[in-house]
Amino acid sequence: MTPYKRAELLFSNQERLKKIVNGPQSVLFIYAGKSHPSDGMGRDLIHRINSIARSPDFIGKVLFIDNYDLAFARTLIAGSDIWINTPVRPLEACGTSGMKAGINGTINLAVADGWWPEYFNEKKWLDDRKSE
Repeated sequence: MTPYKRAELLFSNQERLKKIVNGPQSVLFIYAGKSHPSDGMGRDLIHRINSIARSPDFIGKVLFIDNYDLAFARTLIAGSDIWINTPVRPLEACGTSGMKAGINGTINLAVADGWWPEYFNEKKWLDDRKSE
């Protein structure tokens, strides 16, 4: 959990988020991560997300799983409908979590950084659009 990944982006419009999570569709946002022991900004980010997740408007709608491991990551990926990854470009080194999600059939909502430039084939995408 580090600031360049913009984990707080979801909370930039809390009134809109309240409408989404309390609307007719069941929506749950799950955060999972940890910060490097010497990354104070990362630890502060985790505390802020946990604070929002525990607020009355978001209890049971936003969860934070701290210190998750590989086994739990598999469960998260398998149970996710959408994997969100919104780092500041060009700071994402590879985005392996997005790759794992994509391989397992999970829809990705991501910025064009990390694994996207390696995976995305613009020519094939444009050719596919022409044939529709």
